[in-house]
Amino acid sequence: MHLGGRVQPETGSLGSFLVSRNDGVRETRLKMIRALLVTHGNLGSELVNTAQLIVGPQTGVKVLSNEELSSESLCEAVQGEVRTYSQDETVIFVDVAGGSCLTACKATQGECKKIRVVSGVNLPMVLEFFHYRGKLAFDELVERILAKGRGGIQAF
Repeated sequence: MHLGGRVQPETGSLGSFLVSRNDGVRETRLKMIRALLVTHGNLGSELVNTAQLIVGPQTGVKVLSNEELSSESLCEAVQGEVRTYSQDETVIFVDVAGGSCLTACKATQGECKKIRVVSGVNLPMVLEFFHYRGKLAFDELVERILAKGRGGIQAF
């Protein structure tokens, strides 16, 4: 939700900014955290598309499929995206722990300290990411995403 107003850096608080809303209220928000989904086939695109149907259009999110890519090509593609995000905190979502997508992401994780790789991506995790990426600190967001993903798996 856009509240209007100006955005300006807040001194002494790295990674956050101050928003002066049109109603005169000032509030502090955290810097936007980016996402990269690296999945098999069209899973990542479909998760993002479905999430956007629920929460609206999102920025700062990219999807990469391993379809028709060798392990080496996938690694190079992930490295290219990581370089693009090198200055931003980024959550990389992968679908299968131990699969080619995770292997490619873990190989590039050392290039940037502001990246966390999270496996087992599901729709509740993506929705939680979109809802809280501007409200929580990076590590808190990752923990919340993990909890939401685990909590979304239940038997009835």
